Amino acid sequence: MLGDFNFHHPCENRNLENLKFDDLWLERHSHFSGITWDPSTNSLINVIYPFDDRKMRLDRICLRPSTQVDLKEIMLTADRPMGKSFLYPSDHYALKATFAISK
Repeated sequence: MLGDFNFHHPCENRNLENLKFDDLWLERHSHFSGITWDPSTNSLINVIYPFDDRKMRLDRICLRPSTQVDLKEIMLTADRPMGKSFLYPSDHYALKATFAISK
């Protein structure tokens, strides 16, 4: 399960935990926040929401424990301006994951 969850509070993660989903970002990068909404660096947010200064991890990639799917890598992407523009591709940074699938 993945997408823009718009979780604004850490307690909202309990919904995923109750459904037995692991947050793959936390599995791999518990030492790094994984912020996907940051108006201090993403100029597009300032265009859309000029007074919003919250930094949040709104986006998730989640998976139930499995012996057939192994997370190889998860990373932030779309976290730089496009070309010579000052605008970013989205108001959220994206998550990209690579998996190994076994039979």
